[in-house]
Amino acid sequence: FPPAAKSLFGGTEASELGCISRSTQLGRALWCLARHGGVRKALELFTGIGAGTTLLLGHALGRRDRPGTFFSVDRDHVNAWHATEVLHAAAKVEALVVPLSDAQGIPSGTKEGFQAPGSYILQGDVFKHPKFIEALCFMTDGMDLIMLDPATDLRHTWPKLEKWCRPKFLAIHNSNLPGHAGWIPAQLKRRAATAQDDHA
Repeated sequence: FPPAAKSLFGGTEASELGCISRSTQLGRALWCLARHGGVRKALELFTGIGAGTTLLLGHALGRRDRPGTFFSVDRDHVNAWHATEVLHAAAKVEALVVPLSDAQGIPSGTKEGFQAPGSYILQGDVFKHPKFIEALCFMTDGMDLIMLDPATDLRHTWPKLEKWCRPKFLAIHNSNLPGHAGWIPAQLKRRAATAQDDHA
């Protein structure tokens, strides 16, 4: 059963911080998909405090008979630390914080480790590491699931995710907001409709 959202910040509840929990339809769908839907590798942009989708995906992939590999990215080092503590306390999943470095963003000593099952909180700004998405998804041979919960426009990031990570499943939070990632579903629908018309 998916764990409840949890905050380790003093005097706050996870519900006060806007976390996507197991009580939401999106939260339950993500957990079930990652647990039972053929997902072996997942990437999340962005972690936030780690008490919502990070917790659900880390638990679903980390606590099954054949563990998967989960990556979550956030530039804030406090968020990264909090996410690892929440995963440990609420999901009994150990996660490793990996600071991003150089253009590829991935320290050379961790590249082989990323091919093994586990949960990784990648701490750094993906916009300052232009080769990060290409390098990560090349090493992992793509991603089965991508979860997008951005606080900024991903207009220049999504094409890289689509090209290099080739996700089978895409989940987007706040898809009704202008900018951010809300335009992606509409673009994918238009493309599918165009392809269908071309084959009609």
